[in-house]
Amino acid sequence: EEISFKGVTDEYDLTETGTVQINGRTQATINGNLEPYIWVVDVDSRDDYKELVIYDEGPSDDPVDSYYYYDGKTLRLMGEVEGHINTYDYIEDGILHAVRRSDILGTRRYKWDYRLATDHTWEEVGNEYMPIKIPIIAQEKVKVYREQDEEASYRIYPSGTSFMTLGTDLERWVNVRLADGSEGWINTDEYQSYDFGGIVFFD
Repeated sequence: EEISFKGVTDEYDLTETGTVQINGRTQATINGNLEPYIWVVDVDSRDDYKELVIYDEGPSDDPVDSYYYYDGKTLRLMGEVEGHINTYDYIEDGILHAVRRSDILGTRRYKWDYRLATDHTWEEVGNEYMPIKIPIIAQEKVKVYREQDEEASYRIYPSGTSFMTLGTDLERWVNVRLADGSEGWINTDEYQSYDFGGIVFFD
């Protein structure tokens, strides 16, 4: 197939609209902060497809790759994935090793894998626990549970307490280690402001 990608740029030389044509026929029109070119990748060398990746750098350093494949008639979207194939992400035998932005521990990114589903779309593999180490100083009194359970025993530490995060369930619980070596869990749902020093939040 003959593939072309044409971009319409703004006054800052950012591609706001990109059009993908295959064999002279328009297959997709994408809007965003796009690079003026596309990538061709081979997600799985065992199948007959190669895939197209369109990169959107996002409005505020929040890049997204959109993956497409051509079935011989139509360009089909496989899914949108945070990060970018040339920086955070890479492909290995039908698995995309990508990243996602954390919404529970600042705005750091953590690893998040996708696999190629039977319908040739990306399917999240997911994780139940993600190790993330960040030194923290509590800005208010903090309740640390012995276990990841609201019914478990706990101890309340004063504002100014230093500890290290060890990981998170990516939903509301954060595993921490205190200065004395003891470990526990913080339920972030219990804090209206959720403000710990050492974690930078921004939108």
